[in-house]
Amino acid sequence: MPTPDTATAPLTASSCVEALGTLEPKTYDCVQSNLALLANAARGPGASVRLGRELSIVPRALPDGLATVDPAPEDEVARCARLLSLTGEAADGTVRADALPALAAETVCYAIGDAHDMPWLPYAGQAHMPHSFLVARNDRATALVVDAYDNQTEWGPAEPGAWRIPWADLPSSLRVWRWHVPPEGPPPPTRVERHGIGPYLAAFRDHPDRGRAWEQLTVETWLLARRHALFARAHDHLPAAGDAQDRWQRLAADVFLGCRRVRRGRPEPRGALDDLERLLTEPAPTAELE
Repeated sequence: MPTPDTATAPLTASSCVEALGTLEPKTYDCVQSNLALLANAARGPGASVRLGRELSIVPRALPDGLATVDPAPEDEVARCARLLSLTGEAADGTVRADALPALAAETVCYAIGDAHDMPWLPYAGQAHMPHSFLVARNDRATALVVDAYDNQTEWGPAEPGAWRIPWADLPSSLRVWRWHVPPEGPPPPTRVERHGIGPYLAAFRDHPDRGRAWEQLTVETWLLARRHALFARAHDHLPAAGDAQDRWQRLAADVFLGCRRVRRGRPEPRGALDDLERLLTEPAPTAELE
């Protein structure tokens, strides 16, 4: 993985640990959070706000007939890198944990793997999902893992922090990037993109397994609430953006409670999907700029 001519000095593990306190981690998902941390470590507090300049809601189909607004992880990494003005080189294919010490010897690596196999997370041994972290060489036996993700899960809290983990205890298969910091470009323009909302809503209304539909709906409203919080933070001069953030937060909380109700075999609450449709189809918060 060659170093671009425009790159500055490599990012260090200590700068990433120090930057943990500069984020508002509850505005980022598990792919975004550690790229936001890299941006703040490289350029100082506030650099990560650029992620909120773009609000992209483009659903993709899931194998079980539902859909998600969560992009494929590698697509989201590329989008975030563009917004943050970072340059990354991906290792070819998947990387085994035993190859990480060489890759992380000189600079911090960003990796995505299965949260089920990450011992610092409450998802360990409980749930399978893509999750990112930063990794650097601590010593021959251990890695220094840094993770800015912040979320309350049903298995306990995932909290930002740094851990020394034996190399052998990291996920056995990872996608890995090394990052460099070219001169920062101008702030990206404000952009709101929403496509495929009708089929997306229909997938949840028509799915025969209502328990599964509500489990995924809980994930979706959580993601959408965080995205609108990030957008509102980057556009704190737009009252409509802050209002939309508050409404998404309320819907996410209502859907979480509704999912628990459905899990207990009780009738699903009325109105949540109508509220979701209303929020997804109302004028974009950028209308105030027009």
